[in-house]
Amino acid sequence: MGVITLPKFYIDFEGYRRGDPNYKSTTRDVSRILDTLNQEKVDAVVLDLRNNGGGSLQEAIELTGLFIEKGPVVQVRGVRNDVEVHEDRDNSVKWSGPFAVLINRFYGISIGNLRRSNPRLW
Repeated sequence: MGVITLPKFYIDFEGYRRGDPNYKSTTRDVSRILDTLNQEKVDAVVLDLRNNGGGSLQEAIELTGLFIEKGPVVQVRGVRNDVEVHEDRDNSVKWSGPFAVLINRFYGISIGNLRRSNPRLW
């Protein structure tokens, strides 16, 4: 079993804007970890988001895309009560085996949509 602990959803915005091919981001780092776990043929993955207070919404959406084919990820309600739905539009999946997401009361983002869109989630 592979365990991935994420204390926040991070991205090097400056490196991203500059077009640095080695900029740091949650999704890029987790993608590399998942490649390794796939090569090692682990049975399941646990994504530990306990005490994760949030961070980059873009990264949270892209990270979710590593686990689902496509679909809604998060809804954001604006100051005028308008709702914007952010989706994963990429069909590719980095992890197709069983996985669990650990959260606690300090977790900053709901995983309801991930749970509904992915029956593999424990």
